[in-house]
Amino acid sequence: MAAKAIVADLEGDVNHYSRLTPAMQEEVSEALKQGPPEQPRPPKRSKRRGGPPVYAFSTFFFSKLHRSGPDGVKRWTQGAGLFAYDIVLVPVHLEDPSHWCLAVVDFCTLEIVIYDSLGPRDEHANIIGALVDYVEKVSHWRDCDLDWSGWYFYPRNVPLQKNTVDSGVFLCQYAECLTRDAPICSSRRTCRTSAGILCTIFYTASSIHGELYLYQQASVLGSVH
Repeated sequence: MAAKAIVADLEGDVNHYSRLTPAMQEEVSEALKQGPPEQPRPPKRSKRRGGPPVYAFSTFFFSKLHRSGPDGVKRWTQGAGLFAYDIVLVPVHLEDPSHWCLAVVDFCTLEIVIYDSLGPRDEHANIIGALVDYVEKVSHWRDCDLDWSGWYFYPRNVPLQKNTVDSGVFLCQYAECLTRDAPICSSRRTCRTSAGILCTIFYTASSIHGELYLYQQASVLGSVH
């Protein structure tokens, strides 16, 4: 990047790990204020059976990116070929309250979107800024020219949770729909039904992999919120 600036969140605070050009910083901030585009563009997905090609980061990825910046997570995608995928899923753990949301980089619709079952919040600007910075760095590492003109950055309107423990279930439901290129569940009831299905899967798997597996998966779904 020719010039660098620190991306600010909606309150005007700065975040140390996201360094963007002034134009990119302004685009992220303005896009978040305006909300999603009125006419979403139909995705030009890769022709592949079983749904679009999707890359899902570990639940630890964004925390590491937050602490160390793009250079600190360079090895995470060294062999992944990030730009070969239509969709990149990034689970994000937020504090105060402890909560999970899902960030999605969509290379077909040219969007970075936040799926948060507690609704829009100020931290979304910094999440998007960090991912813009990271994708920009990956494009430099791979000698790719990435044109950010025409990209949208916004929180998606999605069904909201009514308690403090369901965010992991909602995250899994969002991700499951996206990997099938299907509409996001239209109601909390659908997400709660999915919670029962997920619990059945985890309990079945626990009989094979042991109680530790069940504990780890339950932590992602509920205990960590």
